[in-house]
Amino acid sequence: MTGTGAELGTIEDFFDALNDLNEAQLLGLAASWEAREEWPHQDALARAAATAAESGLTDRMQAAREAAVKWALRAPVDRWAVTYSDHGTQVRRQAAPALADAAEAIILGDRLDEAARDLLLAPWLNAVEGDAETPLDRQ
Repeated sequence: MTGTGAELGTIEDFFDALNDLNEAQLLGLAASWEAREEWPHQDALARAAATAAESGLTDRMQAAREAAVKWALRAPVDRWAVTYSDHGTQVRRQAAPALADAAEAIILGDRLDEAARDLLLAPWLNAVEGDAETPLDRQ
């Protein structure tokens, strides 16, 4: 499951790929993140924060994390659209923590040790390995 920054693509590639995620992939992200072991996950986040600080990437990592959460929490502004996309909004919200972790790992790339990177990226990689049938925003 390891991947270099080149294999994973850029953070821009990551954000471009978000709109192509379908409901099953988002639910898979959420389920995989929920199934994680808490202590190793906390350790990976601590190692990511330390690596970001050592590399001068703390602000960039935090901005990527916040952008991933913002994407997941976005909701339609039209009150009628809310009725039709409420389910999609809820599914994206469930995936927010996994997306934030993936954004951190992608920003840090090979600077982050392999074990921490693998742990933070696991839900994302598991979700995107399959082919999307219909992106959630286009259902």
